[in-house]
Amino acid sequence: MQIKCMTDELVVAGHALHCDEIISYLLSGLGHDYDSFVTTITTCTNPVTLEEVYTLLLTTKSRLLHNNQPIVQPTVHISTP
Repeated sequence: MQIKCMTDELVVAGHALHCDEIISYLLSGLGHDYDSFVTTITTCTNPVTLEEVYTLLLTTKSRLLHNNQPIVQPTVHISTP
């Protein structure tokens, strides 16, 4: 995960980010396919952890991939004598 690498590098450099800042950067970097996910996270009344956001993001990505697969229609071939 790129965000994890970047936050680790910032910690080493002495510029650690707070969890809410990391989540904000993460959400702002997502494409339009994730708009409903971003809305869900930003409208939560209870604070969410980075781990929760990561888990939900993986679930959302998996659902998007599943739902965007082309539908294969079965084909029936009939031969006539």
